[in-house]
Amino acid sequence: MKKHKILLIIGCIICTIGFNCPKSIIMNCKSISVNNMLNLKGSNDKNIMKFNSVDNIDLSEVTYFISESTRDPRLNEAIAKAYNLEKGKHNIRYYFNRVQLNNDMEPETFVYFIGSELCGTGGCSAAIFSCKNGEYELLSKFTLVNNPILITNNFTNGYRDIIMFVSGGGIEDSYRIMKFDGSRYPENPSIQPKVKPGTKLIGPAIIADDITKNLGIEF
Repeated sequence: MKKHKILLIIGCIICTIGFNCPKSIIMNCKSISVNNMLNLKGSNDKNIMKFNSVDNIDLSEVTYFISESTRDPRLNEAIAKAYNLEKGKHNIRYYFNRVQLNNDMEPETFVYFIGSELCGTGGCSAAIFSCKNGEYELLSKFTLVNNPILITNNFTNGYRDIIMFVSGGGIEDSYRIMKFDGSRYPENPSIQPKVKPGTKLIGPAIIADDITKNLGIEF
C-alpha cells in the first residue's frame, strides 16, 4: 500500500511537470505588461521618448511603454539568426516588448536595434518575431525606424496597423502607416502612406525608452 502511494505521488509530480513546462515556455511570449507603462505626469517623464508633433496630429491619447529589461536567451538566438550576428563581434544593443498584433492569443515580440551595423542617418533596424509553441520565428524586418512605435486598433489582413515616425536622412518628418500584407509588414516606413493631418492617434507606443538614458540589452 505504501509503495502504491509513493508511485502515485511520483506520477502526480511527473504530470505536474509535464503540464507546467509547456506553459512556462509560452510565458516567455506573454503580452506587454502594464508594469512597463509610464505615467506621463510622473517623475519618469525624463526616461521616455515622446512622439513629435507633426501635421497637427493629435497624440494626447498615446500611452507610452518602456521596454522589457530581462534578457531572453531564445530571443537572443532568434536575433542572431535573423541578422547573422555573433556575440563579441557585433556591437549591438536592443530593446523589446511583447504585444498582441493578431488574435491567435500568442503575442508577437517587437525588437528595436541600436548599433552602427544596424543604424543610419534615417533611423535603425527593427524586427517582429512571432511566437509558435514557445519558439521565436521572424515575421518582419524593418529599416529606417525611429522609436517609439505606435500599435493601433485597426486591423489589415488579421494584424494591427503600426504607425512609425520617419525622420532624418533628408526625409521629411512624418508618420507612416505600416499595414500587414498577409505575409509580413513592409520593410521601409519612409515609402508607406502618410497619416492624414489632424488624425488622432490612439494606442500603446512601445519601446519608448530614451536610449541615451536606458542602454537596453547588449547582444
